[in-house]
Amino acid sequence: MKKRLLLAVSLLVLLVPMAQAQDRDGAHSIGIRGGATSYEGDDFGARTRPFGGLFGEFYQTNRLSYELAANVGELAGKGSSTFTSNVTSFSIVSRLALLGGETFRPYIAGGGEAIFANPRDSFDNLVGKSSQTSLGIPVGGGLSLKLSERTNLDFRGLYHIVLSDKLDAVSAGSDDNYVTGTVGLTWVFKQNKDIDNDGLFTKDEKTRGTNPEVADTDGDGLSDGDEVLVHNTDPLAADSDNDGLADGIELSTHGTDPNKADTDADALSDGAEVSKHGTNPLVADSDEDGLDDGSEVNTHSTNPANPDTDADGLTDADELRQYNTKPTVADSDADGLSDGQEINQHKTDPLVADSDGGSVADGDEVARGTNPMMSGDDVILEIKEAGAPIVLDGVVFGSGSSKLSDQSKDILVKALNTMKAYPEMNVEIHGFTDNTGRRQSNVRLSEARAASVKAYLVSQGVAAGRVTARGFGPEKPIAPNSSKEGRQQNRRIEFMVAK
Repeated sequence: MKKRLLLAVSLLVLLVPMAQAQDRDGAHSIGIRGGATSYEGDDFGARTRPFGGLFGEFYQTNRLSYELAANVGELAGKGSSTFTSNVTSFSIVSRLALLGGETFRPYIAGGGEAIFANPRDSFDNLVGKSSQTSLGIPVGGGLSLKLSERTNLDFRGLYHIVLSDKLDAVSAGSDDNYVTGTVGLTWVFKQNKDIDNDGLFTKDEKTRGTNPEVADTDGDGLSDGDEVLVHNTDPLAADSDNDGLADGIELSTHGTDPNKADTDADALSDGAEVSKHGTNPLVADSDEDGLDDGSEVNTHSTNPANPDTDADGLTDADELRQYNTKPTVADSDADGLSDGQEINQHKTDPLVADSDGGSVADGDEVARGTNPMMSGDDVILEIKEAGAPIVLDGVVFGSGSSKLSDQSKDILVKALNTMKAYPEMNVEIHGFTDNTGRRQSNVRLSEARAASVKAYLVSQGVAAGRVTARGFGPEKPIAPNSSKEGRQQNRRIEFMVAK
């Protein structure tokens, strides 16, 4: 388990690069180190022996470097028997600095190596072949101390996991691991002038106050060099124009000017347009309704991303400038019709609930089928439940005649309006007489009078199938026939909703 964990750490350090480039990015160095080994394999007691080597190092980033080394040393152990093994190894080790500074740099290290050994037993006899080859995984850590601009002192300890049992004189079933501790001296002989490759020299960055180890000091998505040399933005401020959008986002995503808070000059900042209002920061009137985005938000409280905020069929600009209606209220006069319906369909006044002044709101007239621009059709009969008769007071006929008189027009228009107001309603027109004269003659007269009323309604556009005319003669009197007044009441026309 221990071996697997160390192997995982080694591979992680070897393979995972660091993204940021800083002072040592791209630098090369060579060095020499010396120290000692301590054998950890099989059943031998540890003996300290010399170890050293030459190495070259390349810094991929400020913190991550790769080292190639050639090492020589000796392993030795003593127990029931003793052994000595001359060891030569070639290794590649990755070092990951835990701190990014130059003076004090603790690090972890891991990698791989090829080991060549010549094990000899306690009698100095060569064991096996003249050279035993093994693979190993060195893992550990160290500390690098800066001595000067070009030299560093390195202290390091590694645990070498050997994937074989060939380094000693005994095959006892466990691998021949060992430990090395060394002190090294390195010389740096190459280093980039533009450490973070952002287009600005380190000296310039220090003068400007930007971080020479970070290509994008303010983290706005633009390198410091591009901000200074191309876009003229502030490399120390992620949002140079304080509009709520990072400079990089403005250029790469929205196409806005990172030096101008309100690119389209509509009185809304680019950030507010993108993040709050959903408008186009490059177009002053995003919804093309004739009002700039700023005036919609700040003055009229309309939606700058919707040309018809209240969805009434009129653009916000037309409501404000042409019709004087409310662009945030679909029905400005609260008459039951939207402003657009009034103007585009019914030609009524969207600012007056009863355009014809006939006492009925425009919406109610449209709903019942009467003309909201004609006051004469506003009044209708008070409809009762089906089967309940309504006497049409004012319907007058000549004596013994079924011809409607002119004075009957008002009440008949009222009945007509009622039929229009309730287009699904069917009615019966009942005719009645008093008891004067022969009964059969009175029945025929009442039928003829009811038919005259139906004919009028049909002539005004009411479907004939909706109206049934019936005559009852002197039946169903509503007053005594013994008086003139009573007989007058009995001579009548009734309007009744069909069951």
